[in-house]
Amino acid sequence: MISKLSYKSSYRQRVNKLKYLKIYFSEHVNQAITQMDEVTQQNAALVQQALSAASSLEEQAARFERVFPAFRLAEGESRTQHAPLISSKSQPSALMRPALKMIGKPYGPTILVA
Repeated sequence: MISKLSYKSSYRQRVNKLKYLKIYFSEHVNQAITQMDEVTQQNAALVQQALSAASSLEEQAARFERVFPAFRLAEGESRTQHAPLISSKSQPSALMRPALKMIGKPYGPTILVA
């Protein structure tokens, strides 16, 4: 008789433990699904923003081509074939020195030269 009672008690404990685990893990699964849904919605918003930005860039590029048609490169020409406009080692021209003196960099203090 005692062994049957202890068996029933042990069985009830296991059933109660399984009920607890079911509730515990179902809550965690629900939380994980909620988080995945939130991340999916955030990703969808980011994709929408990227599509909007790409569309805006396409419109700007088309507008630029209409406004500045003379700036197209010739067939086979690349941007690297052109010499740089300003060399980092070059000195400013005589025409630029008065303006640089007005700014104060890199040739002397800030003064106005007439």
